Amino acid sequence: MKVRHIISSILIMVLIFGGGFYSYARLFSNHSDDAYNEGDGTTGTSASVPACYSTIGELIIKGGMYFFKAHADIDLLSENTETSDLYGADFHTLFCAVNSALDNMNIARYFYRELEYKAGRTPYNQVVIAKLMAFDYDSFQEEHGLLKDIFFEVKNYLGKGDVRAVYRHTAANLDSLINILETIKGELIAGKVPSNKNMWHLNQVCAKTHMFGQYVARVFYAVE
Repeated sequence: MKVRHIISSILIMVLIFGGGFYSYARLFSNHSDDAYNEGDGTTGTSASVPACYSTIGELIIKGGMYFFKAHADIDLLSENTETSDLYGADFHTLFCAVNSALDNMNIARYFYRELEYKAGRTPYNQVVIAKLMAFDYDSFQEEHGLLKDIFFEVKNYLGKGDVRAVYRHTAANLDSLINILETIKGELIAGKVPSNKNMWHLNQVCAKTHMFGQYVARVFYAVE
């Protein structure tokens, strides 16, 4: 009986506190959900509009998780493209890498579609929005040596309190990455090693997407 009571207590603690673990993620737009007042899970202005069962914070993390999975696939694709002149093109590995990158990027895009939908129907937390608008972005960028062109985009959105535009920007980048990966897949189908032009473009957009999400997370941590 005592053992059963201990197990029951542990399960209750997991149910109470387990859902809060996600709040400690920190690498890709995390804590931007603080800018919203999520209520009872309903969305939109009509009761007939179905609720999205994941919270905004959970959708951010799921989107980020699959972006990083795709990022790892892109790194593998880049590694094997880099060594193709030395060891010969391993088309099996190249195909697997590009297909996996596309799968993971499309899943990330799905979660960002859900995120755009839910964030567009959830009211802002005006206290957090006011903090974002009053934040000293220029000093923050200078102090931490952040890349100016990418941080300027973050400042442009968050400085106006337009958090929804952050998600639209990331979603647009994910669309670009999917299109580039499809182009590279076409090259592989044609029996060609991915061109330098497409690989350069892929890695640049991937890096900028990563840094944009990271800088958004850093700003939200700073304004807490």
